[in-house]
Amino acid sequence: MFCKSTCWFPASSVIPAKAGTGAVVFGTLFLLATLFFSLPAHAQLYNAGDACTVAGKVYTAEGGAGPSLVCNGTTLQVDESVKTGPYARGIGTAAPKAPLHVAGEAIIGATTGLACDADRKGGLRWNDTDKLPEFCDGTTWKAMVVGAVVSGEPPVDCPVVGDVCSDGTIFAGLSGGIPIYTTRCDVGMTWDGSTCTGTQAGFKWNNGNGSNYTATFAYSSNGSINTNILISTDSDSGTAGIQPHIAAQYCADSFDHGKDDWYLPSQGELLLMWGNKAAIGNFHATDSYWTSTESAINNARYVAFNTGQSANSPKIGTYFVRCTRRGADTSGADLTPDAFTFTALTNQVRNTVVSSNSVTVAGFDGPLSVYVTGPGSPQLRVNGGTWGNSLNISPGDTLQIRQTTSPAPNTSRAALVTLGTAAVDWVVTTAVGEVPVGNTGLTCNAGAAGTVRYNSGGTVMEYCNGTAWASIGGATPAGADTQIQYNNAGAFGASSHLKWVGTSSALHVHAADPASMVVNHNSGYQGGVNSVRDKDSSLAAFHGGVSGNGNDSRTFALIGMRRVASSWETYAAVPTGTYLPGIAFAGQTGSNGSLDMDIGASVLAQVDGTVSAGVIPTAVVFNTSLTDDTGLTERMRIASSGNVGIGTAAPKAPLQVAGEVIVGPTSGLACDANRKGGLRWSDAESTIEMCDGTDWKKVAAATCDNAPAFFPFTAQTGLGVSTLVTSNIATITGMDAGCTATVSVSGASGSPEYRVCSTSDCSSVTQDWTAANNTIDMQGKYLQLRATTSASAGTEFTITGTVGPVSSDWSITTLHADCSLSPVGTVCADGTVYAGTSPASGTPMYITRCDGGRVWGGSSCSGSRLSTAWNNGNSSNYVDTSLANCGAAPCAGTADGRANTTTLAAADSDSGAGGTQPHAAAVYCDGLNIHGQTDWYLPSLPELDVIIRANNPDLTNGTGDDNTLGDFAMTTYYWSSSESNGYYAWIERPSDGSQGGNTKGNGYAIRCARR
Repeated sequence: MFCKSTCWFPASSVIPAKAGTGAVVFGTLFLLATLFFSLPAHAQLYNAGDACTVAGKVYTAEGGAGPSLVCNGTTLQVDESVKTGPYARGIGTAAPKAPLHVAGEAIIGATTGLACDADRKGGLRWNDTDKLPEFCDGTTWKAMVVGAVVSGEPPVDCPVVGDVCSDGTIFAGLSGGIPIYTTRCDVGMTWDGSTCTGTQAGFKWNNGNGSNYTATFAYSSNGSINTNILISTDSDSGTAGIQPHIAAQYCADSFDHGKDDWYLPSQGELLLMWGNKAAIGNFHATDSYWTSTESAINNARYVAFNTGQSANSPKIGTYFVRCTRRGADTSGADLTPDAFTFTALTNQVRNTVVSSNSVTVAGFDGPLSVYVTGPGSPQLRVNGGTWGNSLNISPGDTLQIRQTTSPAPNTSRAALVTLGTAAVDWVVTTAVGEVPVGNTGLTCNAGAAGTVRYNSGGTVMEYCNGTAWASIGGATPAGADTQIQYNNAGAFGASSHLKWVGTSSALHVHAADPASMVVNHNSGYQGGVNSVRDKDSSLAAFHGGVSGNGNDSRTFALIGMRRVASSWETYAAVPTGTYLPGIAFAGQTGSNGSLDMDIGASVLAQVDGTVSAGVIPTAVVFNTSLTDDTGLTERMRIASSGNVGIGTAAPKAPLQVAGEVIVGPTSGLACDANRKGGLRWSDAESTIEMCDGTDWKKVAAATCDNAPAFFPFTAQTGLGVSTLVTSNIATITGMDAGCTATVSVSGASGSPEYRVCSTSDCSSVTQDWTAANNTIDMQGKYLQLRATTSASAGTEFTITGTVGPVSSDWSITTLHADCSLSPVGTVCADGTVYAGTSPASGTPMYITRCDGGRVWGGSSCSGSRLSTAWNNGNSSNYVDTSLANCGAAPCAGTADGRANTTTLAAADSDSGAGGTQPHAAAVYCDGLNIHGQTDWYLPSLPELDVIIRANNPDLTNGTGDDNTLGDFAMTTYYWSSSESNGYYAWIERPSDGSQGGNTKGNGYAIRCARR
């Protein structure tokens, strides 16, 4: 019998023994003999794919190391090798290309708790808690993110923008090399399997308040960082509690497509989605969407999806929302810094800003974003720079935090700092405040001396004097019965001049009889205050709540009385002109005690007629002063007759005004017999109207010339989009003085307004900015218009200002999208800055609004300016890229920065480190996505020189034409993409155009360009 490897015996070939072993031996020998004489000299050879019929039957392929073959009922399939290995097991494939090759899906089971160690490196398992597969790296189990991008590649299961991924989300593109995903529909709509149904929901950026705005400093290009800041920051300083940023909070709270890490996209991320809107689908074509990027304390950025323009809007504006989420960065960058801590602070003053110690961070591949969240409005700063919520930080930089302590005692607040994968708390605790003291059973002895407790049985506070518990404040009462006790130098005292008489329910305060102050309740005074300076004084008597005793029984208020006799027993009438007691209002006006106590106003009563028995005609006089009591002047009088005089002391009518009277506009009051003679102002007719007992009739004004001479407005062109602009100030002449005219403004677009000034420079304003029609005396005054330009490039708006019958048009036109025909320094429609002509291509060249690392906030650049190495920062192992575009300065060649940047982005910068080390300055520009553009590059030295000379034409620092392009650090050098030699690259300084080669590992500023 000759079998190559394994012989297979059918079960039917074995003859069972009937009894004993002899039958078995006989059957076996018979079988062997049969096989020996019936088989050919060589066993039959089998190969994968041969036909077969018995499922499960095992065969052996030709060769000593041939794999086992198993019949699947039709053909032979490879099982595994049986000698040399490694085993090549094929499941569903006849040609396995690995020790295990599965042609189809494979299910990896959930973890059983198996540890990850060196023996299990490469192991796979399913984490049922996190719903993610994990792999063993030889030390720990690490999560694998489905669809993650490696080195800026699209996700595996949905590689094309607009593809629907396996989880149902849409791949929206790469933002900074990281994939972002979005939902199938806008918020408020749902996917029914073929289309979005429902209605998009509009959201406020803050909580809808139109005041009490708060600054969030959410400026990151990563919307996830912005959203984390917004959901932990109060949006309304005028309302208690943490008021939400509604749009960002909605995304943060969303659970869609099995994901809970949704966020409101940043401006850059939403602009990326706008560029891919056709592939992504289901956006509202003519409306706008919120971003998570703040532009000012009261404004945030939105993107108009009909034009792609990003602009500011008040945070109370309402726009649509499309939430996003990010894939993982698996490029191999180290995002975990070395451990760092902030020292906790205790015993801090409440409601006070405090700062942490400064720590130096290291151990990660930078730069990374670092941000802080938590109560107390926490902020952070890098290298002692500007405070903010989200900043960029590099290894070796210092980091510091500040926050406002709690207003409550003994209360902690924790600020959470997130840097890469690290999250570190800084805890600040306020000092202990009031402490309740309870009752104890402590024995008072020398060791407990000074201890305080509350004796609940005696309801007193006690202290231990070293021997026994003694009550606090339990001194012996002083004085006689009814006397009120007071404290004098630590002991109680009493006086007979201050007592409570219980029998009459009266409080007596006096120096001697009669009492100078009596508060009581008896039949004579019916509950009042009686103060008599002297029994025989003619000055005054003061009574409160007097009833009876010859006075009007309806009077229960304060009454002042004056006598003219020298004693209480002599009576005489007060003469005309006598002032009765009144009220004076005084206040301190200086530091000289009572000498600087002056009266500012008074209300007096003056007898204004003949006094007789039971008759005392009296006027009420109101006085005010612009100086002191010596300048008190009568302003209004109500005479005893009831006539009211304003500016006159002898009113001859129910109302007499010594001067002009302003009659207000109508309140809708009807004219009838009861209102005959009434006056009102009519806004509609611009005239006074009088009620004749039946109708309101106009009081006609004299005619006048209200048609001014023509007043021109100068047309303006080349304006920025969505920008509020003002016209020249036009002089209004040719009208009659005192003649009014209707002033108005109109225009189909731009929200036009006007204002009226009394000076040619509008330093004095008669009518502030308004869109409402107003009737104004315009002769000799000045008119100015303002409006917001179109959101589209190259678009004209016409605004019309009208005074009376004369109108004048004002034209405002936005800059064309290609602003290369405009002056150098012009901000183009997409937000870039025209910098002149590139010497490399002879075509227009544009730069970013801000230096690398800084962002445009709508009115200025903010953030930390990057100081970046030309290479990867190494000071040895330099690499010569052969980009020596300029042999010596000054450089006047035509080197191409775009070509340089492409070369540098792919070249290794460090021959001593593994892999391709980046040329950091060029890579920054090559990966930049800003102003809706992605084709940025690091300019060559000739191009950088053109930019610097456009920015500072006379190359003299400090003159008026410096920084024409904006945001250059004049005395700081900037990198070009031109190499000098293997060790140096070219730099140039904006203040004087100084050029030179410098070590590639040094850090300098960057300004990216495009053509």
